[in-house]
Amino acid sequence: MFKKRHPKAGSRPGTLVISPNASPVEMRVTHLSGQDRSSFVCPTVEELPKLGKTGSLLWVDVHGLGDGSVLQKLAKRFRISPLAMEDLVNVPQRPKSEVFKHQHLVLSSLDDFSIE
Repeated sequence: MFKKRHPKAGSRPGTLVISPNASPVEMRVTHLSGQDRSSFVCPTVEELPKLGKTGSLLWVDVHGLGDGSVLQKLAKRFRISPLAMEDLVNVPQRPKSEVFKHQHLVLSSLDDFSIE
């Protein structure tokens, strides 16, 4: 059975507690801009494409939570709140969707999430 991992009492809100058994992080990216569409696996956060013109969409499908530094970089890049990140790594999590000012965060299964 799954056991939720919580930060130690007194930890700052948004503290990430990642299971040592978590799968490695893999980012599957879909970039839509006008009629152009590309899909690929992105090895690092730094290599994620920048959004260009208005109307373009970047969908980052993240599988695995095994590397906290990658998750922190994603949070910084996409301005994901620390509390949303805490929810993200606190598995198992019921599927949910949250719309923020700059992105749409979808938690879809035990250790996967997507950013639109």
